[in-house]
Amino acid sequence: MYGLALSSVVLALLLVLQTIGLPKPITGLFVNASIIVVTRRCGPAYGMLLGLTTPCVALLTGILPPPLLALLFPIALGNVTFVALYHLSSTETPFQQKSSPAPVTCEAEKSSTSTSWLRTLLRLTLAPLGKALVITLGAHLLSKLFSLPETILPVLQFIVLLQFATALGGILLGEYLDKRLPLPQRTARTQQADTAQKTK
Repeated sequence: MYGLALSSVVLALLLVLQTIGLPKPITGLFVNASIIVVTRRCGPAYGMLLGLTTPCVALLTGILPPPLLALLFPIALGNVTFVALYHLSSTETPFQQKSSPAPVTCEAEKSSTSTSWLRTLLRLTLAPLGKALVITLGAHLLSKLFSLPETILPVLQFIVLLQFATALGGILLGEYLDKRLPLPQRTARTQQADTAQKTK
């Protein structure tokens, strides 16, 4: 119930934000950040639900022009991929959570630092890359299926690049907002992930 309520409030805020007429990169940044906040607070299912809904809102508000209506499904599927990969890369596996602590040595500390950097890099890049890849494949298939003119290809390439950039920025902004907004609930796995990051 909490997840549905928060997702509805966030969607309403995004609707207002998209009707203001801000530049598309700024709007995309806040959309992705909102998806991250909902995912971390309520779980991936609600993040995916929000990700499926936001492209429809973008179409209604003119952020996604009618000529690019065919991209509605690839973008929605890209958002679902974005949430799934972020959730997987930002939470620890049961083996990592239950492993017994080893004696801390200089080499172990260096290895832990290296692993921490690797996991951070993975968390920040895997989801945006997955989202961009899904949208790219979807746009390519649609261009072949509907025989879209070659003049639209640069537009599609720009959209894919914009989706990657706003997804990466959205993760950073979403994590920042999630840790500072006075929201009443967070998922247990999100709390475990944050605790693990603080101890590294």
